[in-house]
Amino acid sequence: IEPAQARLIGTLSGLERPVLELLTYSDDGPVLSITEEGLVQWWTWPQLTGIRISATNPATKLAGATLYTAASLSPTGQLILGAADGKLYLLAPDGSGPPQPLSGHQGAVRALAISGSSLVSGGDDGQTIVWDANSGKVKRKWSAHQDWVSALAVQEKARLIVSAGYDLSVRLWNLDSAQKIRDLPTTLPDKKPAADTFPIPAVATALAFSPDGKLVAGGSLDGSIRLWDVSSGNLVRVLTGHASQITGILF
Repeated sequence: IEPAQARLIGTLSGLERPVLELLTYSDDGPVLSITEEGLVQWWTWPQLTGIRISATNPATKLAGATLYTAASLSPTGQLILGAADGKLYLLAPDGSGPPQPLSGHQGAVRALAISGSSLVSGGDDGQTIVWDANSGKVKRKWSAHQDWVSALAVQEKARLIVSAGYDLSVRLWNLDSAQKIRDLPTTLPDKKPAADTFPIPAVATALAFSPDGKLVAGGSLDGSIRLWDVSSGNLVRVLTGHASQITGILF
């Protein structure tokens, strides 16, 4: 859509705290958000009526969950929640029925990504887990970072995962073998780190593959965006414009 053709068609309201993520998987599917206080809400379209799930509300609390720390939607509309208890919870698109808990992390689940049948999670334990989205079974698990995993993206067609952590690294992985392909540089080759917004590269808080799998974009805690060429691993551009943390990024 051209900027001149854009128009407001609805407002999603009722969130008292900053939104960490907002996403949907189809033009007519639900819209999902999660706030920094762990409130998950999704709206049906086009009515924009919402359903709330909060770990602090007994009516919507999932057994064992103390705080929801990540959320995602499958292409079929299934709601996937990551929680502070280290578990993932899978719910039906309308929130009905008992949730399916998946155990694997030793600490809060901080990042989720899904593509096709591959569900990927990252947590405070620095671990990345690839799950079978249909069966809920662990396919692969490995130590991806020396600190919290802050962001993930998966490109199933290219069989790639990109992860970021609070150890200030961004890494490209093979989806099938969990082998590291390379670390992605966070500064341009002709610039010193001090040329970026921060004296050191900031933590990447949002990641996305381009639809063709040729580029990776990373939004950072300092508001900058980095673009990497997947085949070479080169950092091709650093974009600035945001004044604070980037919580979501899409091509």
